[in-house]
Amino acid sequence: GRGGTSKEALLTLGTAAGLLCGALLVAKFLSPLLLRVASRARQRDVFVLAVAVICFGIAWVASYAGVSVALGAFLAGLVVSGSEFRHQALSDLIPLREVLSSVFFVSIGMLLDTTNFPGLMRPTLLLLAAILAGKFTLLFVTAALMRLPLRVCVLTGVALCQVGEFSFVLLKGGKAVGLVTGSFFESLLIAIILSMLVTPFLLRLGPRVAAGVGRITPLTRLLQVESLEEQHPVEVLSDHVIIAGYGVAGRELARALERCHMPYVVVDLNVDNVRLATRDGYRAYFADVTSPDVLEHLGIAKARELVVTINDPEAALRAVRQSRRMSSSLKIIARAPYLEDGARLRAAGATKVVVAEVESAVEIVRQILTGHGADTGTVDERLGRIRSRHSGDAG
Repeated sequence: GRGGTSKEALLTLGTAAGLLCGALLVAKFLSPLLLRVASRARQRDVFVLAVAVICFGIAWVASYAGVSVALGAFLAGLVVSGSEFRHQALSDLIPLREVLSSVFFVSIGMLLDTTNFPGLMRPTLLLLAAILAGKFTLLFVTAALMRLPLRVCVLTGVALCQVGEFSFVLLKGGKAVGLVTGSFFESLLIAIILSMLVTPFLLRLGPRVAAGVGRITPLTRLLQVESLEEQHPVEVLSDHVIIAGYGVAGRELARALERCHMPYVVVDLNVDNVRLATRDGYRAYFADVTSPDVLEHLGIAKARELVVTINDPEAALRAVRQSRRMSSSLKIIARAPYLEDGARLRAAGATKVVVAEVESAVEIVRQILTGHGADTGTVDERLGRIRSRHSGDAG
């Protein structure tokens, strides 16, 4: 837009290509050589200085080639991260990273001019809505194409729908060359900052959004699973077992109940698990067990037991808490990965908690004592002590 000639355009493209080729050569030969020499000194300070020399050197050279220092520093980071010493560099620079990240975000906050916000509120909010909705849609579709569970698709979209911090580098570069100017620059800057501010609140709403998506009948039909709104097990089930989660534990429990001719129902938010359970001939539905409506459809008032085998500790906690609110006499058995999770589940109302951390310790002790020839009585006594020692924490 400034009337440049084709010669100038080709020169710019050539400079950019030369810069990239130079960065690749540095990443391939010079950077590993310098870091290897610095690491042989066995002095942490020398290695950190070598990393700093590479980063500042590439940023300085890039600035002479017409690229901003910020983009040059980003390119330098890619060079270092591509070397075999990237893990050592990261571990040595973590304290500095935290300090510099704080300075970076403080400087971003200083860019925000709140005096202009009232006049820019409408375009800013429209930009914010477009950013959040657009990124959520792209991430959701991408995760769905990767065959991830629907709950993971929703939570991924919610967690990553904000604009990344590198956008400020691009935004500043765009302003420097006149691509983003005036009120649009101010609106976009405010929208980016607001997208970061609303992310923690969106994360709290993520599980509820996931549960809501699971009630969309056309979507469940597209995913080739049945939702509880299409079937009503509450009308036909009584004195049954509700299995929340069709992983290894849920699968084995369903098989055992089927063979013993005991009534049960499986509920899961993993589409593939629901399909697998349906193909296996088990009664399985696509729904979120943390939802009161879902629990009512599952016939929790007439159920004999609820077995929670969900891998997500927070979802398991919500499921136990909500189930206990709806039925004070229901027997609830929950699985927890760690002692801390087990204590939370028991406080939420679980009747019995099976802690994977404790059970793995029990099995390890059993294998070792048995292998050393300990008698059955001694083994059982030691295993009983292990379980009783942690019964107060995990139930």
